[in-house]
Amino acid sequence: MKISSLIENATESVKYAAPGVRLEVDGALIRVSEHLSEGMVTVCLDVCEQSIRMGFGAFEAVTKLNNFVVINNIPNLRFALIIVDGEGYSFSPTALYLESEQSTSLGFNAIKLTGQQVQEATTRLSPAAKAIALATCVNEEQREKIAATIPEIPNNPLEQEEIKLIDSSIKNNPLVKFDVTQKIAKGSF
Repeated sequence: MKISSLIENATESVKYAAPGVRLEVDGALIRVSEHLSEGMVTVCLDVCEQSIRMGFGAFEAVTKLNNFVVINNIPNLRFALIIVDGEGYSFSPTALYLESEQSTSLGFNAIKLTGQQVQEATTRLSPAAKAIALATCVNEEQREKIAATIPEIPNNPLEQEEIKLIDSSIKNNPLVKFDVTQKIAKGSF
C-alpha cells in the first residue's frame, strides 16, 4: 500500500518520520491535517541540504508542508516510520541519488509493526507524538506506561531561517537530476 493512501484514510492521528518527504506524501499530510484535530499530525524530518541532495525528499514538499504542520527537524534521521490510527510500518527510505524509487518498489522495504511496537515507537518518537499517544490510549495501565516513557527525540521545530538558508544554497548550487546520477553510479553512461 502507498504511504499517501494510508495517510489519506486517517481518522485519528498520523505520525510520519523519515529523512525527507516526497510531494505525494506531503500533499496527503496537508490534506489530513486539515480534517484531523489540531496537533494530531506529527512530522519528523531531517531537513538539511545533504538529505535533500541525496534525494530523500523534495525541498518543495518540505516548504509546502511547513505551512500546515509543525515539522520536527531531526538531524541525521535515517530510519522511516509511518503510524496511522495506531497501525504502523517501519520502512527504508530511498535515496534517489543512488537508486530509482521504482527499483525499491519491486522489493520489500517495509515491515508492519505490532501494537506494542507502535506504542513504543509513538511514545519515543517525540514529545508531540507522546502527547498524541496519551490522548488516544485506551486504559489506565497503558496511560501510566506512556507517561513514564521519555521521548528519545527532542522537539526541534523547523525554523523559517533554516528553510531560507537551504533555499539559497540550492539556488546557488542547483540539485542534480537524480536519473543522471543513477546512470553514472550504475555505469550506464
